[in-house]
Amino acid sequence: MVPPISRNCGIIETPLGEMLATVSVGNRLEKLEFRDRVEDSIAASGFDVAELMKNTKKHPILLQVQQEMNEYFAGKRQKFNVPLVDDNHHLLAIPYGETWTYQELANYMGKPKGARYAGYVCKTNNVCIIIPCHRVVAKSGVVNYGAGPGRKIFLLDLEAKVTEDKLKKLK
Repeated sequence: MVPPISRNCGIIETPLGEMLATVSVGNRLEKLEFRDRVEDSIAASGFDVAELMKNTKKHPILLQVQQEMNEYFAGKRQKFNVPLVDDNHHLLAIPYGETWTYQELANYMGKPKGARYAGYVCKTNNVCIIIPCHRVVAKSGVVNYGAGPGRKIFLLDLEAKVTEDKLKKLK
């Protein structure tokens, strides 16, 4: 469920499409979701994209999110510094360029029989990319991703390439 649109929200541009970002009263990122997944909520709120873009250009947290996302997609950022509402999320433990299975995530959370619960944790993640639910895969390989498997594969490939390039430089 998408929270109501507030004045502390904006559109973040990415190579994978526009994302809606919302900022809490405490100036922490509380939501970052692809616009095509929340389009109805944007329309129902009465805001238009031009208005959201104005907010993005004014709010310091939204400016930071845009800058950090630009750096991430350019392969120059592996860790995000933007303050998060949920800065202790289990998914933040998954290192850049790595993947965990749902079972590995469940084990990390202390729920060895909780692979389905791990799937629920991924599904209910409100901050795409920055809280990296895309790094969780099924034992059979890359499958489920709320924003679409193509986006998940793109993100995993991006991180794998950056990691590979860094390893080559070390040799």
